[in-house]
Amino acid sequence: MVAIKKILFPTDFSLFAEHALKYAVAMAREFDATLYMLYVEELLPYVPGDPDRKFPDPETG
Repeated sequence: MVAIKKILFPTDFSLFAEHALKYAVAMAREFDATLYMLYVEELLPYVPGDPDRKFPDPETG
């Protein structure tokens, strides 16, 4: 049997993710594993209230 000790659950907080979370929790309990949840938010390349403030261009620094 496979020893699962860590489970990564990426989420976008959608209804689909909510349903999938139930399975991730059940698996974590079944395998006595640690459940890690991950949410990544895409940043805008500029500040909406101040278009002069931007992230540096990786090509030009």
